[in-house]
Amino acid sequence: MQRRQTRLRIGFGLVALAAVLALVAFMTMFASNSGTTTTVSADSSSTYPATAGDDVIRSLGKFRILVHPAFEGSFTGCPASIWDAPRLTSPLMSDPVTKIGHSAAHLDGSAADTGGTAVGTAGTVISDASFSLVPAGFEGPAGRREVHTEIRTLNLKAGPVAVRAGTAAPGRPISPGEVEAQGGGSDFPADSFFNVFVDVDIPPCGGFAGGTVFNTSPLLIVHTPITKLPPKVIYKHDNSSAVPVYLKPSGALFGWLVLAGHGAGFDAATPSDVSLFNQAFDSWEEMPVIKPGTDGNLSGIFDREFTNPSFTVTLYHCISRTDHD
Repeated sequence: MQRRQTRLRIGFGLVALAAVLALVAFMTMFASNSGTTTTVSADSSSTYPATAGDDVIRSLGKFRILVHPAFEGSFTGCPASIWDAPRLTSPLMSDPVTKIGHSAAHLDGSAADTGGTAVGTAGTVISDASFSLVPAGFEGPAGRREVHTEIRTLNLKAGPVAVRAGTAAPGRPISPGEVEAQGGGSDFPADSFFNVFVDVDIPPCGGFAGGTVFNTSPLLIVHTPITKLPPKVIYKHDNSSAVPVYLKPSGALFGWLVLAGHGAGFDAATPSDVSLFNQAFDSWEEMPVIKPGTDGNLSGIFDREFTNPSFTVTLYHCISRTDHD
Protein backbone atom coordinates (compact mmCIF):
# COMPACT_ATOMS: atom_id res chain seq x y z
CA MET A 1 0.00 0.00 0.00
CA GLN A 2 2.78 2.43 0.90
CA ARG A 3 4.60 1.74 -2.39
CA ARG A 4 1.35 2.33 -4.30
CA GLN A 5 0.81 5.67 -2.53
CA THR A 6 4.41 6.66 -3.31
CA ARG A 7 3.93 5.80 -6.98
CA LEU A 8 0.69 7.83 -7.05
CA ARG A 9 2.41 10.86 -5.50
CA ILE A 10 5.23 10.64 -8.06
CA GLY A 11 2.70 10.28 -10.89
CA PHE A 12 0.70 13.31 -9.77
CA GLY A 13 3.97 15.30 -9.41
CA LEU A 14 5.00 14.51 -12.98
CA VAL A 15 1.57 15.53 -14.30
CA ALA A 16 1.79 18.83 -12.42
CA LEU A 17 5.30 19.50 -13.76
CA ALA A 18 4.15 18.79 -17.31
CA ALA A 19 1.25 21.23 -16.87
CA VAL A 20 3.58 23.96 -15.66
CA LEU A 21 5.96 23.41 -18.58
CA ALA A 22 3.06 23.54 -21.03
CA LEU A 23 1.84 26.82 -19.52
CA VAL A 24 5.31 28.35 -19.79
CA ALA A 25 5.57 27.25 -23.41
CA PHE A 26 2.17 28.78 -24.19
CA MET A 27 3.07 32.09 -22.55
CA THR A 28 6.38 32.19 -24.44
CA MET A 29 4.61 31.54 -27.74
CA PHE A 30 2.01 34.25 -26.95
CA ALA A 31 4.72 36.81 -26.13
CA SER A 32 6.64 36.04 -29.30
CA ASN A 33 3.52 36.70 -31.38
CA SER A 34 2.36 39.90 -29.68
CA GLY A 35 5.47 42.10 -29.34
CA THR A 36 7.46 42.68 -26.21
CA THR A 37 8.57 45.46 -23.93
CA THR A 38 11.92 45.00 -22.20
CA THR A 39 13.21 47.28 -19.46
CA VAL A 40 17.00 47.47 -19.51
CA SER A 41 19.86 49.63 -18.28
CA ALA A 42 22.70 48.17 -20.39
CA ASP A 43 23.42 45.92 -23.34
CA SER A 44 21.19 42.84 -23.36
CA SER A 45 21.07 41.00 -26.69
CA SER A 46 23.80 39.97 -29.12
CA THR A 47 21.42 39.16 -31.99
CA TYR A 48 18.64 41.12 -33.66
CA PRO A 49 15.13 40.46 -32.30
CA ALA A 50 12.87 38.03 -34.11
CA THR A 51 9.77 40.10 -33.32
CA ALA A 52 8.89 43.77 -33.00
CA GLY A 53 9.00 45.25 -29.50
CA ASP A 54 10.17 48.06 -27.24
CA ASP A 55 13.19 48.64 -25.04
CA VAL A 56 12.83 51.02 -22.09
CA ILE A 57 16.18 52.53 -21.11
CA ARG A 58 17.69 55.33 -19.06
CA SER A 59 19.08 58.31 -20.96
CA LEU A 60 21.23 61.40 -20.59
CA GLY A 61 21.26 64.35 -22.97
CA LYS A 62 22.59 67.82 -23.60
CA PHE A 63 22.33 70.48 -26.32
CA ARG A 64 23.77 73.82 -27.39
CA ILE A 65 21.96 76.45 -29.46
CA LEU A 66 23.63 79.35 -31.23
CA VAL A 67 21.00 82.03 -30.62
CA HIS A 68 19.95 84.34 -33.46
CA PRO A 69 20.92 88.00 -32.98
CA ALA A 70 17.23 88.94 -32.79
CA PHE A 71 16.97 87.00 -29.49
CA GLU A 72 20.52 87.29 -28.18
CA GLY A 73 19.94 90.42 -26.11
CA SER A 74 17.07 88.75 -24.27
CA PHE A 75 19.48 86.42 -22.48
CA THR A 76 21.62 89.14 -20.91
CA GLY A 77 21.92 88.42 -17.21
CA CYS A 78 21.42 84.66 -17.51
CA PRO A 79 23.78 82.43 -15.48
CA ALA A 80 27.19 81.90 -17.05
CA SER A 81 26.71 78.14 -16.61
CA ILE A 82 24.19 78.15 -19.48
CA TRP A 83 24.75 81.44 -21.35
CA ASP A 84 27.97 82.36 -23.10
CA ALA A 85 26.77 84.86 -25.69
CA PRO A 86 25.56 83.94 -28.20
CA ARG A 87 25.53 80.29 -27.09
CA LEU A 88 22.87 78.72 -24.90
CA THR A 89 23.96 75.37 -23.41
CA SER A 90 21.57 73.15 -21.50
CA PRO A 91 22.37 71.56 -18.17
CA LEU A 92 22.71 67.78 -18.19
CA MET A 93 19.24 66.29 -18.66
CA SER A 94 18.00 62.79 -17.92
CA ASP A 95 15.08 60.51 -18.70
CA PRO A 96 14.61 57.26 -16.72
CA VAL A 97 12.07 55.74 -19.14
CA THR A 98 13.11 56.43 -22.72
CA LYS A 99 11.23 54.05 -25.01
CA ILE A 100 12.89 52.83 -28.21
CA GLY A 101 10.84 50.68 -30.56
CA HIS A 102 12.39 48.12 -32.90
CA SER A 103 11.14 45.95 -35.74
CA ALA A 104 11.74 42.29 -36.33
CA ALA A 105 15.02 41.57 -38.11
CA HIS A 106 14.91 41.74 -41.90
CA LEU A 107 17.30 42.04 -44.83
CA ASP A 108 18.53 45.21 -46.49
CA GLY A 109 16.62 45.64 -49.73
CA SER A 110 13.79 43.30 -48.71
CA ALA A 111 10.11 44.21 -48.89
CA ALA A 112 10.13 44.95 -45.16
CA ASP A 113 13.01 47.37 -45.69
CA THR A 114 11.77 49.23 -48.75
CA GLY A 115 8.02 48.86 -48.26
CA GLY A 116 7.93 49.28 -44.51
CA THR A 117 7.67 47.12 -41.43
CA ALA A 118 5.99 47.49 -38.03
CA VAL A 119 8.21 48.99 -35.33
CA GLY A 120 7.61 48.60 -31.61
CA THR A 121 4.40 47.62 -29.86
CA ALA A 122 2.83 50.75 -31.39
CA GLY A 123 3.30 49.20 -34.83
CA THR A 124 4.67 52.36 -36.48
CA VAL A 125 5.41 51.44 -40.10
CA ILE A 126 8.93 52.57 -41.03
CA SER A 127 10.61 52.07 -44.39
CA ASP A 128 13.73 53.42 -46.05
CA ALA A 129 11.56 56.27 -47.36
CA SER A 130 10.97 57.38 -43.75
CA PHE A 131 14.55 58.69 -43.50
CA SER A 132 15.22 62.25 -44.64
CA LEU A 133 18.91 61.89 -43.79
CA VAL A 134 21.14 58.81 -43.83
CA PRO A 135 24.79 58.89 -42.67
CA ALA A 136 27.34 58.82 -45.46
CA GLY A 137 28.33 55.25 -46.29
CA PHE A 138 25.66 53.76 -44.03
CA GLU A 139 23.69 51.64 -46.49
CA GLY A 140 25.32 48.27 -46.93
CA PRO A 141 24.84 45.76 -49.75
CA ALA A 142 21.47 44.12 -50.23
CA GLY A 143 20.96 41.08 -48.02
CA ARG A 144 22.66 42.46 -44.93
CA ARG A 145 20.61 42.05 -41.73
CA GLU A 146 19.05 45.10 -40.07
CA VAL A 147 16.18 46.39 -37.93
CA HIS A 148 14.18 49.59 -38.14
CA THR A 149 13.82 51.62 -34.96
CA GLU A 150 11.92 54.58 -33.52
CA ILE A 151 12.42 56.94 -30.60
CA ARG A 152 8.91 56.31 -29.35
CA THR A 153 9.13 58.40 -26.17
CA LEU A 154 11.91 60.74 -25.05
CA ASN A 155 11.50 63.27 -22.25
CA LEU A 156 14.94 64.49 -21.17
CA LYS A 157 14.61 67.00 -18.34
CA ALA A 158 16.65 69.15 -15.99
CA GLY A 159 14.13 71.20 -14.04
CA PRO A 160 12.13 73.24 -16.58
CA VAL A 161 14.60 72.57 -19.40
CA ALA A 162 13.50 69.68 -21.58
CA VAL A 163 14.03 67.93 -24.89
CA ARG A 164 10.98 65.96 -25.97
CA ALA A 165 10.40 63.61 -28.90
CA GLY A 166 7.91 60.96 -29.97
CA THR A 167 4.76 60.77 -27.86
CA ALA A 168 6.26 63.33 -25.45
CA ALA A 169 6.12 65.92 -28.26
CA PRO A 170 2.59 65.75 -29.69
CA GLY A 171 2.30 66.98 -33.24
CA ARG A 172 5.96 66.46 -34.11
CA PRO A 173 7.00 63.97 -36.82
CA ILE A 174 8.16 60.51 -35.78
CA SER A 175 11.88 60.01 -35.08
CA PRO A 176 12.78 56.90 -37.12
CA GLY A 177 16.07 55.04 -37.17
CA GLU A 178 17.90 51.95 -38.32
CA VAL A 179 20.49 49.48 -37.11
CA GLU A 180 22.42 47.61 -39.79
CA ALA A 181 25.14 44.99 -39.52
CA GLN A 182 28.57 46.01 -40.73
CA GLY A 183 29.04 42.61 -42.34
CA GLY A 184 31.03 39.50 -41.59
CA GLY A 185 28.02 37.21 -41.37
CA SER A 186 26.86 38.37 -37.92
CA ASP A 187 24.47 41.01 -36.57
CA PHE A 188 27.21 42.85 -34.69
CA PRO A 189 29.15 45.07 -34.84
CA ALA A 190 26.50 47.34 -36.39
CA ASP A 191 25.86 50.97 -37.27
CA SER A 192 22.93 52.92 -35.81
CA PHE A 193 21.29 56.26 -36.55
CA PHE A 194 18.09 58.25 -35.96
CA ASN A 195 16.38 61.20 -37.64
CA VAL A 196 15.15 63.14 -34.60
CA PHE A 197 12.40 65.75 -34.40
CA VAL A 198 12.13 67.51 -31.05
CA ASP A 199 10.44 70.15 -28.97
CA VAL A 200 12.97 71.97 -26.76
CA ASP A 201 11.57 73.75 -23.71
CA ILE A 202 13.61 76.80 -22.65
CA PRO A 203 12.57 78.43 -19.35
CA PRO A 204 12.47 82.18 -18.64
CA CYS A 205 15.96 83.63 -18.27
CA GLY A 206 17.12 87.26 -18.24
CA GLY A 207 14.69 89.06 -20.50
CA PHE A 208 13.59 85.91 -22.32
CA ALA A 209 10.04 85.01 -21.36
CA GLY A 210 10.52 81.32 -21.97
CA GLY A 211 9.24 79.18 -24.82
CA THR A 212 9.51 76.06 -26.92
CA VAL A 213 11.60 75.72 -30.06
CA PHE A 214 11.42 72.98 -32.68
CA ASN A 215 13.24 71.73 -35.76
CA THR A 216 11.73 71.14 -39.20
CA SER A 217 14.85 69.48 -40.62
CA PRO A 218 15.81 66.30 -38.78
CA LEU A 219 18.68 66.17 -36.32
CA LEU A 220 20.79 63.23 -37.48
CA ILE A 221 22.35 61.34 -34.55
CA VAL A 222 24.72 58.42 -35.09
CA HIS A 223 26.80 55.88 -33.23
CA THR A 224 29.12 53.27 -34.65
CA PRO A 225 29.77 50.62 -33.78
CA ILE A 226 27.14 49.21 -31.48
CA THR A 227 27.63 45.67 -30.24
CA LYS A 228 24.26 44.77 -28.70
CA LEU A 229 20.60 45.81 -28.61
CA PRO A 230 19.69 47.93 -26.84
CA PRO A 231 23.14 49.54 -26.79
CA LYS A 232 24.78 51.60 -24.09
CA VAL A 233 26.38 54.28 -26.25
CA ILE A 234 26.49 58.03 -26.80
CA TYR A 235 24.76 59.15 -29.97
CA LYS A 236 26.28 62.27 -31.52
CA HIS A 237 24.95 64.74 -34.07
CA ASP A 238 26.13 63.98 -37.61
CA ASN A 239 24.52 66.72 -39.71
CA SER A 240 26.82 68.46 -42.15
CA SER A 241 25.62 71.80 -40.79
CA ALA A 242 23.75 73.15 -37.76
CA VAL A 243 20.01 72.52 -37.55
CA PRO A 244 17.75 75.61 -37.47
CA VAL A 245 15.23 75.79 -34.62
CA TYR A 246 12.11 77.95 -34.60
CA LEU A 247 10.11 79.50 -31.78
CA LYS A 248 6.53 78.43 -31.17
CA PRO A 249 3.98 79.65 -32.08
CA SER A 250 5.39 82.44 -34.27
CA GLY A 251 7.80 80.25 -36.25
CA ALA A 252 10.52 82.89 -35.92
CA LEU A 253 14.06 81.61 -36.41
CA PHE A 254 15.41 81.31 -32.86
CA GLY A 255 18.84 79.95 -33.66
CA TRP A 256 20.77 76.88 -34.70
CA LEU A 257 21.30 73.61 -32.86
CA VAL A 258 25.10 73.26 -33.02
CA LEU A 259 25.70 70.48 -30.46
CA ALA A 260 23.49 67.59 -29.42
CA GLY A 261 24.13 64.30 -27.67
CA HIS A 262 22.05 61.40 -26.34
CA GLY A 263 23.51 58.90 -23.90
CA ALA A 264 21.37 55.80 -24.51
CA GLY A 265 21.49 53.49 -21.51
CA PHE A 266 23.31 56.11 -19.41
CA ASP A 267 22.08 56.64 -15.85
CA ALA A 268 22.02 60.02 -14.10
CA ALA A 269 22.51 58.21 -10.78
CA THR A 270 25.77 56.58 -11.92
CA PRO A 271 28.73 58.98 -11.55
CA SER A 272 30.85 57.19 -14.16
CA ASP A 273 28.02 57.50 -16.71
CA VAL A 274 27.64 61.21 -16.02
CA SER A 275 31.39 61.81 -16.22
CA LEU A 276 31.79 59.87 -19.48
CA PHE A 277 28.87 61.64 -21.14
CA ASN A 278 30.04 65.11 -20.11
CA GLN A 279 33.57 64.40 -21.31
CA ALA A 280 32.27 63.29 -24.70
CA PHE A 281 29.97 66.29 -25.12
CA ASP A 282 32.69 68.75 -24.13
CA SER A 283 35.11 67.22 -26.66
CA TRP A 284 32.85 67.61 -29.70
CA GLU A 285 33.11 70.36 -32.28
CA GLU A 286 30.05 72.40 -33.05
CA MET A 287 28.22 71.87 -36.32
CA PRO A 288 28.91 74.81 -38.64
CA VAL A 289 26.25 77.38 -39.45
CA ILE A 290 26.62 77.99 -43.15
CA LYS A 291 25.24 80.16 -45.89
CA PRO A 292 22.35 78.56 -47.82
CA GLY A 293 23.26 76.75 -51.02
CA THR A 294 23.73 78.57 -54.27
CA ASP A 295 21.33 76.43 -56.27
CA GLY A 296 18.99 79.39 -56.87
CA ASN A 297 16.28 78.20 -54.48
CA LEU A 298 17.43 80.26 -51.51
CA SER A 299 19.31 83.49 -51.10
CA GLY A 300 21.20 84.59 -48.02
CA ILE A 301 21.93 87.85 -46.29
CA PHE A 302 25.07 88.35 -44.25
CA ASP A 303 23.98 88.61 -40.65
CA ARG A 304 26.93 88.77 -38.30
CA GLU A 305 30.05 86.90 -37.26
CA PHE A 306 30.45 84.92 -34.06
CA THR A 307 33.70 83.60 -32.68
CA ASN A 308 34.81 81.17 -30.04
CA PRO A 309 38.34 80.13 -29.01
CA SER A 310 38.53 77.29 -31.55
CA PHE A 311 36.99 78.67 -34.72
CA THR A 312 35.07 81.43 -36.40
CA VAL A 313 31.66 80.86 -37.94
CA THR A 314 29.84 83.24 -40.23
CA LEU A 315 26.08 83.28 -39.86
CA TYR A 316 23.51 83.93 -42.51
CA HIS A 317 19.77 83.96 -42.33
CA CYS A 318 17.53 82.79 -45.11
CA ILE A 319 14.99 84.94 -46.85
CA SER A 320 12.10 83.73 -48.91
CA ARG A 321 12.46 81.62 -52.03
CA THR A 322 13.34 83.69 -55.07
CA ASP A 323 11.23 83.30 -58.18
CA HIS A 324 13.67 84.96 -60.54
CA ASP A 325 17.10 84.11 -61.88
